Amino acid sequence: MLDKCIARARNAEIYSWGTDLVLKLFYDFIPVEKVDGEFSKTLIIREKTQICPEIHDRVSLEEGEGIVYENIQGKSITYNLLNNPIRVRGYAAIMAQTHRSIHKITVDELPKVTDEIDQKIGSSTMLEDEQKLKLSKILKYVSGDDKLCHMNFHPDSIFVGDKGQKVIDWMDSGKGNPLLDVAKTVILLRFSSSPFHNALFRGVVKLSREILIKEYLDEYFQDKGYCEDEFKKCMLLVAAARINEKLPESEIGRLKNFIQEEL
Repeated sequence: MLDKCIARARNAEIYSWGTDLVLKLFYDFIPVEKVDGEFSKTLIIREKTQICPEIHDRVSLEEGEGIVYENIQGKSITYNLLNNPIRVRGYAAIMAQTHRSIHKITVDELPKVTDEIDQKIGSSTMLEDEQKLKLSKILKYVSGDDKLCHMNFHPDSIFVGDKGQKVIDWMDSGKGNPLLDVAKTVILLRFSSSPFHNALFRGVVKLSREILIKEYLDEYFQDKGYCEDEFKKCMLLVAAARINEKLPESEIGRLKNFIQEEL
């Protein structure tokens, strides 16, 4: 018998598990191999950085497939921003600094991010054949690398506590060009559906996200800059890879429009 659910995410529910642990119980639509992938990836990443939560067990229950993690202390950046929105610049800086620290880590054991993007684009039912061909050509021009990329890095996945930051949800992680990872963060922030139905609240959320994006990018690239054309290519690629996921129709529509306009 599971304890009371303490949090819900897009792909799982979180339950208390003993005294200092939590169970991440994945929804039925998440394939078992994806759960196994998160478990094996997290084991590798945890050995390289303590910004990744400590992982304890992989379990199969009557209720579904799960992974047992340490119970992270602190609150997500999303929670902190909702309760103190005027600190958006400070939290954007935390996001950028945390992301840069991740991108300093070299990983040989993880799959290539570009291989995953290529597979998702090739199998997509949301993209036209001509779009797939153009995207495939663009992918060849994105420089490779072996740096750790989270590929689902957004305010919900970053927890801030007294002992520093923790980053959760490493299912989509891999090795590659950090610019793809930064581009994915911008795509998530810009196009993800707002939880609010009220038009005024949605407008406030959209404005806050754009401020967060600007401050995050300014802080991330403050001392090295980047090629704008290459970054746009990365934005296109990660948007195209995301469009075939289980998303709200409104978000799929925004991603389609973006891809159509930029290709």
